[in-house]
Amino acid sequence: MAIKLGIFQTEQQVIHAIETLEQEGFTRNELKVLVKDSEHSRRIERQTDVHADELRELVETRSEADDKEAANDILFAGTMTQSPGGVYGAGVAGMMGSGAPYGGMNLLAGRARINENSNIEEALISLGLNGSQASLCRDVIVGGGYVVGVETGAGGGNGGPDPTRSGIVEAVYRHCGAERIL
Repeated sequence: MAIKLGIFQTEQQVIHAIETLEQEGFTRNELKVLVKDSEHSRRIERQTDVHADELRELVETRSEADDKEAANDILFAGTMTQSPGGVYGAGVAGMMGSGAPYGGMNLLAGRARINENSNIEEALISLGLNGSQASLCRDVIVGGGYVVGVETGAGGGNGGPDPTRSGIVEAVYRHCGAERIL
């Protein structure tokens, strides 16, 4: 399913876009608002009754789920050897972990976190954005901007006026001052 995204710089633009989209027949359930944190979402939620997904909360929730499943961790292991001076060396360079003797061999095991930007993009992709959309929206939201998204289906124009859901959403975004439309 296609998602039409509008990038806005102010809360007022987002509120105006939501109100206009509702006047065009879109329901609150079809709208998605992405913001940096609760400071950026309060007014929008209060004035529109549309829930705004807070990037900070999405990443924390995703990280907690990933920690439980260890899906967001890179596991590594290597053998440790003992030098004549009694100092251990690891078969995996640059990683910190703990050595545990096992049958005459020491095993080094631990986890390395994938970077924060990857977590942010994964959270946005889980909301239905594609990779390039997630990357751009990450930068916009981290910078304090706002993203409004509407699921539009598989619409497409023929070069003229676009009466499809996608065309209506794009017209609303333009009317409400979107800085960029994806």
